[in-house]
Amino acid sequence: MGPQPARAAAGDPFPVGPGLVFVAQGPARGEPTTLYDAVQGAGQITFVRQGTAAFGYNAMGFHLSDHYLYAINDNGGLVRVGQGGAATNFGQVGLPSSQYNYNQGAFGEGPTRDLLYVRLATADNHLYAVDVVNHTTTAITLSAQVPNLSDFVWLQGYLWGVYGEGDRLYRIDPNTGAVLSVAAPKLPANPYGAQWVYGNGNIGISNNVTGTVYQLQLLNPASDTPSAVIVSSTKGPANTQNDGASYPGEITDLAISKAGPATWNPNDTVTYTLTVTNNGPGVSSGFVVRDTLPDSLSNPATSTEGCAIAPDDNGHNVLQCGGAALNPGQSATITVTGTAPAVAGTDCATDGITNTAEVLGNEADPNLTDNSSTSTACPAGTPTPSFSISKTASVQSPDFAAPGDRVTYTVTVANTGTVAYTDDGPASFYDNLSDVLDDATIDPASLTGGARVVDDSIAWSGPLPVGGTHTVGYTVVVNSPGSGDHVLRNAAVPNGTGTGTCADVCERVTPVAEYALSKTAAPPAVGPGGTVTYALTVTNTGAVPFGVGPGSAPPVHLTDDLSGFLDNAAYNNDASSGGTLDGSSLSWDLNLPVGASTTVTYSVTVHPDVPPDATLTNVAAPNAPYGHCTSDAACTTTTPIAAFTVSKAASTDTAAPGDRVSYTVTVTNTGGTDFTTANPASFTDDLSDVLDDATYNNDASNGATLTGTTLSWSGPLAAGASTTVTYSVTVTNGGNHVLRNTATPGPAGTCAATCNCSTETTIVGPTPSPTPTPSPTPSPSPTPSPTPTPSPTPSPSPTPTPTPTPTPTPTPTPTPTHSPCPTPPPCPPHKPCPTHKPCPSHSPTPTPTPTPTPSNSPCPSPTPTPSPTPTPTPTPSPCPTNGPCPSHSKPEHSPGHGGGHQGGHGGEGGGHGHLPDTGADLAVPAGAAAGATLLAGGALLWWRRRGHRH
Repeated sequence: MGPQPARAAAGDPFPVGPGLVFVAQGPARGEPTTLYDAVQGAGQITFVRQGTAAFGYNAMGFHLSDHYLYAINDNGGLVRVGQGGAATNFGQVGLPSSQYNYNQGAFGEGPTRDLLYVRLATADNHLYAVDVVNHTTTAITLSAQVPNLSDFVWLQGYLWGVYGEGDRLYRIDPNTGAVLSVAAPKLPANPYGAQWVYGNGNIGISNNVTGTVYQLQLLNPASDTPSAVIVSSTKGPANTQNDGASYPGEITDLAISKAGPATWNPNDTVTYTLTVTNNGPGVSSGFVVRDTLPDSLSNPATSTEGCAIAPDDNGHNVLQCGGAALNPGQSATITVTGTAPAVAGTDCATDGITNTAEVLGNEADPNLTDNSSTSTACPAGTPTPSFSISKTASVQSPDFAAPGDRVTYTVTVANTGTVAYTDDGPASFYDNLSDVLDDATIDPASLTGGARVVDDSIAWSGPLPVGGTHTVGYTVVVNSPGSGDHVLRNAAVPNGTGTGTCADVCERVTPVAEYALSKTAAPPAVGPGGTVTYALTVTNTGAVPFGVGPGSAPPVHLTDDLSGFLDNAAYNNDASSGGTLDGSSLSWDLNLPVGASTTVTYSVTVHPDVPPDATLTNVAAPNAPYGHCTSDAACTTTTPIAAFTVSKAASTDTAAPGDRVSYTVTVTNTGGTDFTTANPASFTDDLSDVLDDATYNNDASNGATLTGTTLSWSGPLAAGASTTVTYSVTVTNGGNHVLRNTATPGPAGTCAATCNCSTETTIVGPTPSPTPTPSPTPSPSPTPSPTPTPSPTPSPSPTPTPTPTPTPTPTPTPTPTHSPCPTPPPCPPHKPCPTHKPCPSHSPTPTPTPTPTPSNSPCPSPTPTPSPTPTPTPTPSPCPTNGPCPSHSKPEHSPGHGGGHQGGHGGEGGGHGHLPDTGADLAVPAGAAAGATLLAGGALLWWRRRGHRH
């Protein structure tokens, strides 16, 4: 279909330019698919290979937003196809798997432009909408079962599919699921696997068996009784595995003129010359000329390539020609001949040979008034009443109008015959404005020359002398914002006595250039130091490209005023698509084809010290007169400053297996705006370093949930309010013996204080029950006192000392060292920090010091080993009154400086020894030396003071 544009790299998007018809063919399901261009030549269509994918696909559609084809592969996955047939497989998008493949596909328009509608190759009542941007699928249930249509197209708000095997035309409304079936035009009863829409609005279908390509024109498509007629048929290649899609191309004005004799004599050979010209601005990818020849013209013939004459269903001879591509300014010529009647006529009105030819281009045509041309030959010597009309449209731009523009039409009527028109036999015309008034309104004060409004038409009639002219004028105002189809299309039609013709142009088509702008900010609220990303989406809703090719409107110019928030935020210099900042105004100039949409983005970072009641407000503006905001508020964004804090506490810093540890997370709204269900406050709590040592009790409050090892909460929170989430775990006897976890605030959240989001609980073993210490066995011989006595005279008997109460055996602790206490390191942000406990004393404590109860510090120690507590030194007892002093146990190692078999600093004269491990409960023997202490394992630690200590 049309001249082939220069190829880019394989996989690139298809270029803007002439219209393209794509046909995909594959040998069978599971085999690779080859993509072709359907190129129109003189009287036939050929398939020109683009390339073959590595897999099979079907149900393809052309996505105007990015100029790629999208399709569904044999496994139900989404595929994107670019130049050269290079295909990218995006994988599954939620389509149901089936034994059938998806073979019907078409994109919607406007709000549904990103939805690829697809169906399976079977009779059912299912339709699926695949979002090619977000890679999701929505199922649509249809009101009735629809057969395998082989393919379908989107046109005028509906999906349409020709079911050749059943001679039916199906219409599907994807918004409601409503299905309507009507009789199809007379077509061969074969599958039509490739169906598409030309830029001219007609449906193209390719017969899988014969290869013939038909153009169908829809009539009354939105009514309860739509129908279609065949407007052309062109030879093409056949294939049983077809799929079709199309790119509509650029607006192209094709014109036809027909030249023939003014008079005829009996049996004259009448020759007509038809000339098709491309007036631009776009390239024409092909055209069809149709000319229903007069019945009075016998022996019709043509020698032009690509043309043929054949009778239609009513028996009239019809000339049909298929034309190849035309660049702007190029022309193609067609010649047709016939024989005039054998008997001379007497009246041009009844005996004249009138012939009208029409041209139909593949692309949208902005000026349909020059798409037909009529030639009339009167019998020689007869008086001829005739007049002609011509029409102009005055717009601000020579090629298009903008919202708010005034478009003035001027119709000139000229008497070209030999008979004057009178009040009784006037010349007349009417101009149907129904395709104008959907986009504009008539200015009643603008009517001149006797024009009058009749329903949706302008009408005039009146006398006109031979050679005389008369001018009529009227003006319409284009709606702002635009409406309708964004095309002002109207034709003045001559009527009345005699033959009226169009001298030059009777129809004017004026496209309207317009785009719509909308803007979003994400997130809807932001905290100090947070980032706000703005997205401006512009959509070409008109019928004129912006900045693309000849005849286009200027590029879209967008501005966004940042002055409303630069006191509270900084622009990140990251505008996409070439956006530039000038002062406080950010601007873009964008090219935008018809129907296309694009989004530009930029971001700002909120200052850390922003006031809590501040807001970020800014306004984007489209350039007049072409752009408008999709709603009054669509171009303005207001982002309030939101902030909340999170703090966390655990019920204990130490726990034993079987204990329950409870956690409390407090969330406080410290900002100036409420958090809502749509924009909630939130946090997550990673329990991966907890659940290796504990079991979650499934008791989280306030709607918090656990997924995997992450506890999550989100919810509304009014400004100034607080809420709490609690949960608990039960300690087991595994893992790394530390319950360590950190709550992480969501967007706009921070920890209430340094390390206030983290907790750490150390797991300790169970404390053994105290066991009684057996009474020491008296030594068989007196043991000298540790302190030498000056004489052997016995000491006076002291008051008897009761046997010490048995004490629990302490948990073994490391021997403290004499290294100096290190300086505590600073606490890292948002991570657990160690608890820095005091260094233990290096000398015995005269009285027992109880082990301190650990505090629930928000930053618990990461080291599970508790600091040692010095063992209290018992007061030495004097020898009992009625017996000798008990002997001191002999240490296994002799005491000495630095004694102790594990390297501890015993002090001068100090040391320790071991008692026999008998399995019995042990206690410090009665009469042990002063300062002796029983350690775990039966070790006896003792020392004495010598004026200094270590």
